[in-house]
Amino acid sequence: MESEIAMPTNADNITILPSTLAAMRLCPLFERLSTEMLETIARAGRLRVFSVGQQLIHAGERGSSVFIVCSGVVSCRVGDVEVRQFSAGQSFGDMSIFCDHMYRVHEEHESILGDAGALCNLLTRSADIFGLEMGALMELSSRDLASFFVICPRLVHNVVRVGEQQLAEACDNQSDQALEARKVIAALHPLVTAGFLKGVPDNLAKSILDSVSVLDVRVVRRTESLLSQGSQGDSVFLIMSGLFSCQVNGKEVRH
Repeated sequence: MESEIAMPTNADNITILPSTLAAMRLCPLFERLSTEMLETIARAGRLRVFSVGQQLIHAGERGSSVFIVCSGVVSCRVGDVEVRQFSAGQSFGDMSIFCDHMYRVHEEHESILGDAGALCNLLTRSADIFGLEMGALMELSSRDLASFFVICPRLVHNVVRVGEQQLAEACDNQSDQALEARKVIAALHPLVTAGFLKGVPDNLAKSILDSVSVLDVRVVRRTESLLSQGSQGDSVFLIMSGLFSCQVNGKEVRH
């Protein structure tokens, strides 16, 4: 029977246990990622062993990490009331990854895009988490995951998909913070979210946003061809949602 213990962070020789990979495969954030990518991401995380009754998260504290339960069971409580439990393969804090990512995108040009306080508010933990059965968690910060966004577009897709789903659920429950955060995100220009204005001074960024319009928003269905190899064009396409496959001579070369 394998046992999980605290391990050094970011060590080249770190051992990734089968139970950790099994838990990641069940987590929607890592859906359809290769074993190699899962192992790479796991090495960036921190393993936290917890005991029965140990408090892992405090309501009211700010956090931008997601926690994946590798073994054991934890209890999520609001006040003295247990609202749910998490076991191996489940995660909590997913929306904080999405909101922190969007907050950082927005933050650079806050003077022209408006207050992003609603996004920041969603980084405040709303519940306490306690160990219910002894086990282990893997903690990944938003910075840990963001370091893989360039090489793993599917991870970006998963983070946005899961984050938007959880934000929508919070809005359905009439959370004022979630409703305000959704307005902030919806107002972001695709040039901002795509990172085209990163490092651009505010005065120039404002001029660009005022003069560049989104010419066409296209809804592309699964397996539908967006561009054909060999065709000519003079447009740039900014992906607002979904995941696309780039193929050369019928062979996929990247997402």
